[in-house]
Amino acid sequence: MPYNKDKFLDQISFVETMQKILIWLFLLFCCYANAQNNNNIYEQNSDDIIKLATNNDVKAQFDLASMYYSGKGVPQDYKQSFYWYSKAADNNHVGAQAMLAIMYYKGQGVEQDVKKAQEYFKLAGLEGNVLRYFIQEFTQDKN
Repeated sequence: MPYNKDKFLDQISFVETMQKILIWLFLLFCCYANAQNNNNIYEQNSDDIIKLATNNDVKAQFDLASMYYSGKGVPQDYKQSFYWYSKAADNNHVGAQAMLAIMYYKGQGVEQDVKKAQEYFKLAGLEGNVLRYFIQEFTQDKN
């Protein structure tokens, strides 16, 4: 069977498209699972979560940041959200690293900085998260 460059390129394009679809489905699942988990944190007293977060509990730091980000359980405050995501990210929380990337990218609670967003996306990706594909797809220069 002779080599057909166009057919080969079509197959590569199909594989890349399927990879992107699987990544999006995975991210959608992660968002859904996170939302289901977050419903439990809003039932806790925010004072208890703040106390745990200030005592360097990484999960509490992430949960508190999520509460401030969404405005559920506490008034919405992107600066506080950014602060607590930063604390959790400093403790190697991949979800917090990804959220910091989004906040830098959108300029939420911090001055917009696309380069810092890319750094945090890469950091989250280096921690074994599928977001490394997200970086390549959405943060590269489109010229």
